[in-house]
Amino acid sequence: MDRDGIYELTYPALASAGVAVDLLDPRTFQVFTGGEEVAIRVVGEEDGTFDAQDVILFWGEGPDDKYTNRNVYWLGYGQAMGLRMATRPAGPTAGVPVPPATWARPHFEENVGYWSLMPGDDALEPVSYTHLTLPTIYSV
Repeated sequence: MDRDGIYELTYPALASAGVAVDLLDPRTFQVFTGGEEVAIRVVGEEDGTFDAQDVILFWGEGPDDKYTNRNVYWLGYGQAMGLRMATRPAGPTAGVPVPPATWARPHFEENVGYWSLMPGDDALEPVSYTHLTLPTIYSV
């Protein structure tokens, strides 16, 4: 992964990678990164079969260091039941008004240089950037 976001693994993607998807119990899917299991959501796992319309969803994060531009995630299956994302209802709560609008302020940066011999702590990122700011946007 090269950026933060929700990633999906589909039946066709796993089948084309050579995984025997028809024989899998999707409740045993597990995703790992950095030696830690990541909570996932498997849409359609309730029936115990991984079907063509089923999908694995997980939150993936890009790298957080200066030595690589990718983060690796591993898919495991066939062992213990995997860690799952918690779910909760997303509808409006009774009696609580829904706001008609919200404020948002986007923030953008563009990396324009890299200083590989920057003195100091290795935790410092030797990147120079241009800060781009847009005006506040009122969305409805």
